[in-house]
Amino acid sequence: YTDEVNKLDELAPELLAAADKYLLRLLKSKCEASLAQHISMDNCSELLILAHMHSAENLKQILLDFVRCHSSEVALTSKWQKLLDSANPRLLRDISMALMTTHPTSVQLSK
Repeated sequence: YTDEVNKLDELAPELLAAADKYLLRLLKSKCEASLAQHISMDNCSELLILAHMHSAENLKQILLDFVRCHSSEVALTSKWQKLLDSANPRLLRDISMALMTTHPTSVQLSK
């Protein structure tokens, strides 16, 4: 690994998994940052699962903040319903705790 990544935005989910598996911290951080720049209503549920599975704590916190800021819209998506039906109990706990927090940071939708 040379610290340079072509097509990071396209490959970030797969590279995040590899970076987690092979303990490539810098690559993992770059993937988290790339994914965080592209959070939307459509992908936040899938990204939250991905972040949880690969211990991407920075990305996970950003996603939880996004969900907290946009909870009423996110809750209406079919992907959110699937997440709730199939998620890991620890992830569900983290989501519940995030929703109970009263001081969300501002997280913007990507266009």
